[in-house]
Amino acid sequence: MDGLRPFTAAGLGDRIHHCTVAWCLGPPVTLHLAEQHLRGGQFGNKAESWREIVDLFPAGAITLGTDRSLGALFRYGDHPMPTDGPEMVDAEPLLRRIPLLTPEPQAIDLPDRFVTVQWDANGPSRTAPGEQRRVIAEQLRSEGLTTVTVGGEADGLLRWSLKHVAWAMSRAAGHVGADSAFMHLAMLYMPAERIQIHTRKLTHHTRRLRANGGQVTVWP
Repeated sequence: MDGLRPFTAAGLGDRIHHCTVAWCLGPPVTLHLAEQHLRGGQFGNKAESWREIVDLFPAGAITLGTDRSLGALFRYGDHPMPTDGPEMVDAEPLLRRIPLLTPEPQAIDLPDRFVTVQWDANGPSRTAPGEQRRVIAEQLRSEGLTTVTVGGEADGLLRWSLKHVAWAMSRAAGHVGADSAFMHLAMLYMPAERIQIHTRKLTHHTRRLRANGGQVTVWP
């Protein structure tokens, strides 16, 4: 966003990230959502998506408010925007240390030693070129790691159920993939050092992940 247009939480990553900020701020927290946060989106399921994400956190940690009242707004001290004000909470220090979540166990078969992988992203600038993905997959196999795909290129529950993806991530040796929603999800279930992101353009999210110890590779 350019700091001037209304924020709509259009993507899954937007919603996961905002719940992460609330979690880092310290529960209990109420997220006040306006109409544009609940309508539209790729699948037309924003309201259900918010609830699914909130259910990943301990009961009562995050509450969704739709009463149009305004709580504290937040900004990023490491990524200033034209509409920032001194009264806004600086989320950047909060995001330096994200308390990891303990997922609810799920009935799903997983390999003994694996990494979760997700390459589909909102635009080619946020993911690795196809030929590089093959090289990365071969390198992971040479290290004895099986790849478990999550997200849009996965099948069944590992595509549609965040609780199942969260359980897989909590059992994984790491996460490899694009600058996308599942990068944000991985940050809730494993230390930054175990996350490896490949992109063609740095965003404030990937810059912050790198500053926190994550591996971020930028491809031409």
